[in-house]
Amino acid sequence: MVFHRFHIDTQEAPERYPHPSRFRVRVKKLRLLFMVAEELLHLRGPGRVQVALSRPCVYGVFGRPVGGLAPIHEKCVGCLRCTTQYPHVVQIVPNPQRQNLGDAYLNPDWVDTIMLEARTGRVPVRGAGYRGPFGGQGWDGMWTDMSEIVRPTRDGIHGREYISTLVDIGEKPAFLNLDAGGQITGPKPKTFSMEVPFFYDLPPANAPRRVLQTLVEAAARVDSLAFVPLSQVLRYGLAGPQVVPVVSPGQETSLQRLTFTPRLVELSSWDAGLFAHVQKLFPQAVVPVRLPAAQDLWPLFTQGVRVFHLEANYHGQAGESFLGERLRAVHDALVRKGVREEVTLLGSGGIVQAEHVPKAIICGLDAVGLDTALWVALQARFYGQCRERSQAQVRFPRFPVPWGVQRLTNLAAAWRDQLLEVLGAMGLREVRRLRGEVGRCMFQAEAEREAFAGIPVVEPPAPARDGEARKQLPQPVQWAPVVWVRRAGHPSLTGGTLEERIVAKHRHALHRGFALWPQLPFRPPALGDARWTADLILSGWYQAQHGCPPEEHLEYRVGRSGGGFDLLDFAFLPPDQWLPEDVPIDTSIPLNRRPYDPQIVIPIPWYGAGMSFGSVSEQVMLARAMVAKAWNTFTSTGEGGYPDALIPYARHVNTQVATGMFGVREETIARAPIVEFKYAQGAKPGLGGHLLGDKATVAVAKMRESVPWVSLFSPFPFHSVYSVEDHKKHVDWIKAINPEALISVKVSTPTDVDMVAVGSYYAGAHIVHLDGSYGGTGAAPEIAKKNIALPIELAIPKVHRFLLAEGIRDQLVIMASGGIRTAYDIAKAIALGADGCILGTAELIALGCTRCSNCERGRGCPFGLTTTDPELSLLVDPEWGAQRLSNLYESYRKQLVQILRRLGLKSVRELRGRTDLLVYKGGHRREA
Repeated sequence: MVFHRFHIDTQEAPERYPHPSRFRVRVKKLRLLFMVAEELLHLRGPGRVQVALSRPCVYGVFGRPVGGLAPIHEKCVGCLRCTTQYPHVVQIVPNPQRQNLGDAYLNPDWVDTIMLEARTGRVPVRGAGYRGPFGGQGWDGMWTDMSEIVRPTRDGIHGREYISTLVDIGEKPAFLNLDAGGQITGPKPKTFSMEVPFFYDLPPANAPRRVLQTLVEAAARVDSLAFVPLSQVLRYGLAGPQVVPVVSPGQETSLQRLTFTPRLVELSSWDAGLFAHVQKLFPQAVVPVRLPAAQDLWPLFTQGVRVFHLEANYHGQAGESFLGERLRAVHDALVRKGVREEVTLLGSGGIVQAEHVPKAIICGLDAVGLDTALWVALQARFYGQCRERSQAQVRFPRFPVPWGVQRLTNLAAAWRDQLLEVLGAMGLREVRRLRGEVGRCMFQAEAEREAFAGIPVVEPPAPARDGEARKQLPQPVQWAPVVWVRRAGHPSLTGGTLEERIVAKHRHALHRGFALWPQLPFRPPALGDARWTADLILSGWYQAQHGCPPEEHLEYRVGRSGGGFDLLDFAFLPPDQWLPEDVPIDTSIPLNRRPYDPQIVIPIPWYGAGMSFGSVSEQVMLARAMVAKAWNTFTSTGEGGYPDALIPYARHVNTQVATGMFGVREETIARAPIVEFKYAQGAKPGLGGHLLGDKATVAVAKMRESVPWVSLFSPFPFHSVYSVEDHKKHVDWIKAINPEALISVKVSTPTDVDMVAVGSYYAGAHIVHLDGSYGGTGAAPEIAKKNIALPIELAIPKVHRFLLAEGIRDQLVIMASGGIRTAYDIAKAIALGADGCILGTAELIALGCTRCSNCERGRGCPFGLTTTDPELSLLVDPEWGAQRLSNLYESYRKQLVQILRRLGLKSVRELRGRTDLLVYKGGHRREA
């Protein structure tokens, strides 16, 4: 037999009917005409005429050959570049038609994701990190685990290793009776295999013939199953090994009309007589029974049933519980009775995203039923809440069957690839090992109880009234063409005449780009998300301009994620117990707590995260290096190499050694004060790095010693590190090249992250860099950014307490990143147990990022931040960027000092691990 690696062929299958775009573009043409006229009257520079919107939209929104002011809404990605440059002329708003997609469970973002997968068959990849809530009910309350250093990852999606997604369906007896000749005596096991661990469940009652044919043909193409009511199987003449007739009581005689021998015949409900009849009529067929997920299975097991199909409603509700909770209970009960391996569990309901498949398998399923996601892929419309299957109102459009088959095939391919991502991150070679492995998953309620133990729970504040929540920003008196602000006590970057020189340098650039930001007079409706709200982004711009937090109208401390830092708060002392303003507050922290090697102290408890050349422009890297030098702290090169432009700032630039070894040279290691091993990043843990070909320019490829315009993948693990001992060899290698370097180990946050920290300590590391799952990234699979690691808020206290118990906490520095957005987040992270924080996205926000998540597309960021495009990169002037970052640092330092004063602490080091100074405002946590 010739070995054949299973693969699903995909091809583009565009939507047959227009899908609502995410945004609508509104242009006030009269105001635009006035601006054009004004520009024409005031020529700037010899022979130059600059007019409004003179720079075309990077994504072609204003690219019509005729009627250039008529936007192409479908191309708008919500970057807000036009709005930030001309806020009185162009406005980007969410498309109201899109808001009506799905229902209370199936949200518009999920619909968009399914449509992308069904159209292309690709894994959704976006930049800027996770945008959604902290956690939630059901599948949103779970984080799947990933491997770390001592548990090597597997790379199945890029073809380097084979990971099996094959599952067995059927009766699996505990043992076989064999005769003297080795032949099975008695009943033989009835089992068959599928190449994918999911199947196509029953369509709605009103589904037309084309939908049924589509399900059957698509199931055949991906080696899966299609469940179809017996009456419709007979009416439309459906046949084949992938067809599963679903039989109801009273249809015994109809079964004899089948023109094929099915591998599996399902009972729509339990009926002992029907069960016996089916087994007699089709002795080789597997006979599962469809049951409400809340029903007890044991009585049916005693009557000979070995395959169960546990069904929840379309929203995943099974009685009073969610499907995942019920699956765990059923699986655990069968394990306790010692019969789990004899049973096959199928399940369906509420599984509408690729991430839900591995989570359902972890909870105990062998194979997962797909329903709602299939109807979305076929562009069906939902009416009402569509909660109960019998009452669901789903209207299917007209489409040719081959188109529908390709759409469902693409969806299956994308979901299987994302399952391979999860399995690879866990280091598993087959999906069958994932079943019931709840130890490879972290549950929000349990993790919060552990992490926030001892922190008092208080009632969350009442939600603000709508009018208060939507206060408008005050109208600016005028648009200042320059945003430089010099403040007393603020580190100067380049000298006394800086402001005048910058004004002269950039006077011509007002319409050239965004080196100079106007102050927005309103909150753009399309700006912000649950983690980085519009207020947090606008307040970040404000702080980068003024060097202090906004006084009113903007919430600059917390977001709307519904958990973590956003529900943690400080229990401040009464005002009469605050430290006086004349009492000095120490905000410095050491970066080496060992008695040997350089003793480095930074004046503020944070430094810059790794952003590699290729993921960001060289201008951004240079701006970050300049501010690191001004504040006597650090920034990091990331994994893309060490540009020569950073050499003058070498004493403040850390370098990174990642799995791809891109740009790693002895001379760069020798000049770095801190060398960081990147074992995993929280936004894409266990998956390795990915630089798309569009961003691998000639300069980037030269730095990384690769081929231009070819995508670059960092391996999942270090192939030279499979144990803590191997990790120590890596540390020794760096110390041999640069004995003066401090060693930082960047790890993600799996369930055993505390053990990883201990191993790193004994390997000789000075700093353990914990990177939570909600941080930013230039590009990462959507499934990774929320589901394969703990949020940083839950990882910090876990590591801190374990190191205390081991007696080594004061010999190791913990730096936290991955979701640090504000000065209050920094303070809360330290109170949870970190020594300091590492900033990434917050610095890009200060430079003008709108979190449009288009970092990895085409030319990259339209603001010149996460791009290697030679023209767009020029939009960021390094000196301008450094000053904005310096302003942000100043604002953060002021806020941190005030927090410490209100807590009665004279040093930020006294705040470390002081969870007694925190309160938790509700959320999912329940007292044990």
